[in-house]
Amino acid sequence: MRALEVPQEWPFLRDPWAIASWQRDFGYRGDLRRELALLDLVFSKSWRDEFVARTPFKHVLPYHLATKGGWARLLDLAAELLLSIGSGDVDSERRVPMLGRLRAASLYLSTLSEIVVAPILRGIGSVTWQPQGLGHGADYRVDYNDGILVAEVKRACTSLRQEALIAERTTAFLAAAATGEAVPVFADAEELANAREDARRLYPHVRHAADQLATSARLAAVQLRRGRRKPRTAAFIPGVLLLDLDGNSSLRNLGPRIERWMQRGWAAAIDLVVFVDYEACDNRWSATVEPVYSRTHVALRQLASTLRLRKRRHLRVRHRGHL
Repeated sequence: MRALEVPQEWPFLRDPWAIASWQRDFGYRGDLRRELALLDLVFSKSWRDEFVARTPFKHVLPYHLATKGGWARLLDLAAELLLSIGSGDVDSERRVPMLGRLRAASLYLSTLSEIVVAPILRGIGSVTWQPQGLGHGADYRVDYNDGILVAEVKRACTSLRQEALIAERTTAFLAAAATGEAVPVFADAEELANAREDARRLYPHVRHAADQLATSARLAAVQLRRGRRKPRTAAFIPGVLLLDLDGNSSLRNLGPRIERWMQRGWAAAIDLVVFVDYEACDNRWSATVEPVYSRTHVALRQLASTLRLRKRRHLRVRHRGHL
């Protein structure tokens, strides 16, 4: 087997799962060693030799390994997969769910976003991942004392045009800032054009999510009518749409547009829309949840009761240090 030819600017790819490299920032995680062992199994050396050996990379994993926020997301991914695998040593690829999707460059980002939001929902109640299996439906169903909610995760990346322009303008901005000439990266008209482009890219994701949530809510209601459970709020099953900002933090600018979309008939199944991001607080990384729209406040109350308030309109997922 050929040796891994790591580009000079990416030295951490030679041994990305070495625990000594992770302990400084993530030593508080009680299951850190097993999490890294699982990541080493999912993104093994033989796999890295083929997909991240040289630039241009065939997979975006190196870009998550280049930031501490990316490290936190990968560890939360591993923690969720470990819950599916169970206790004991991690020693078989056959036991790792979503292995093929995580290794596939075209599916990795959406799969990662889908998996790492589970801790946000688990505080509410019992989480069922992919309740409709391979059929059409939401990513999650959550059963709690007073009822059921369903949740769907979407990730809309920045366009390639915007990414190229951001890189070009950021270089120019830094050069100008060094000489004391502070200029915005984008002019107001460009910001508006970018927002319109982001909205066009996000809109079909939101519409599809509404349909998925409606399907899962309808199937959950059928189960309730059959008498499997009779919670006090059985008449209403709220849908939660979680929008991952990892691929495009500028989606925050679309809050007013999202609120207008929620007034349309097709959006009736969406009770709550939140942005999900990863941030550090007290030297510990975890997800933050920013509510964007709440229709009845049923799902919002459930979410707020389980997450810690960080600042106005932001809720933080409790740290995994107890795992």
